Amino acid sequence: MVHAKVVNGCSHIEFCQYIEQLSGQFKPRNLFINSAWLNSWATSTPLPTLVLFFNDEGLIGLVFVGSVLKKNGPFRWHHALVNQSGIPEHDQVWVEYNRIFCAAENEQKCITALIEVLNQEEIDELTVSLAPTVSGWIKATEKNWYTEVENCFGAKVSLTSISDELSYLSKNTRYQVRKSAKLLQENFGKLLVRKARSAQEKLDYFDLLSNLHIEKWCNSEFGSGFNNQIFRKHLLTLILDYPDNAELIAVYAGSILIGVSLNLIDEHHVGFYCSGINYNIPNKKIKPGYILHTQMIKHYKSLGKHEYDFLAGYAQYKQSLSTEVYNLKTLRLTKRNLRGTLIHLLRSLKQLFFKLKQKTKT
Repeated sequence: MVHAKVVNGCSHIEFCQYIEQLSGQFKPRNLFINSAWLNSWATSTPLPTLVLFFNDEGLIGLVFVGSVLKKNGPFRWHHALVNQSGIPEHDQVWVEYNRIFCAAENEQKCITALIEVLNQEEIDELTVSLAPTVSGWIKATEKNWYTEVENCFGAKVSLTSISDELSYLSKNTRYQVRKSAKLLQENFGKLLVRKARSAQEKLDYFDLLSNLHIEKWCNSEFGSGFNNQIFRKHLLTLILDYPDNAELIAVYAGSILIGVSLNLIDEHHVGFYCSGINYNIPNKKIKPGYILHTQMIKHYKSLGKHEYDFLAGYAQYKQSLSTEVYNLKTLRLTKRNLRGTLIHLLRSLKQLFFKLKQKTKT
């Protein structure tokens, strides 16, 4: 029997002790829900509510559950989120492959225990964002919650199934990559992949990445995370304190910087988290983003990694450079009470209106 314990106001020291205790029980194969990522997040932001899971032998898992009061005119409801706080500035360090931090064989029991707690709380809506699977959540909530599932595009490269010459690419993509590489090497010098190793190199590469990212995204809808001190502190803690879990890679043509990437690492898996790309190279025929990724794909293949994951979010370059596409799933649960039913009905009507609007356009 697994039961859940809600802990409010957990200190960072206490949290680290829980993580250390659990890390001795299992080895998570997850780029995000691991001790390095969770500890880094815990050092950079006030912790939301922590839920601990116990069986007869002791602690077996944990998860953060943030909660916010949402408003729409006079309508109010309580919204909970798994491994997020609900505060946009705190959640700009997004999480993917979202799940409870526990051994795989205990996950369903922990989900069920969490839902039993939330059934008794004043929570009307629960979101599990960008999860690899949501079947366990649906199983635990089918009696008392409405469910809605949204798919999010992801793409990756199987490094064990491709050649060093990237012959898996389409003819057009391969031509663009080769042409860009040729122009760069003719004008600036040999393509080089460099990893930041010392603490000072990591800080220098981080500044390069930050400046390029801000230049590209500062005027976009959500802006650049590198203008957010919580985002910066989380990533700096991750790359400085957990070198086995995150690293900075720069690609150069001679002395000209092409781009810098922050990548998440586990034993066989690489996740492309974010990058800063030099779009000021004086030749519009050069595609620096393609060069950054293809050089990293070759680099990680040479190191014996099995997979290069572009992570979630559609982009044409991901489609073009990948060998496989997949979906992460965002699950929205609304409780079968008055407020939850209203939320579910209003969202269903909104989606229906959007579909009808799109249909009339075509």
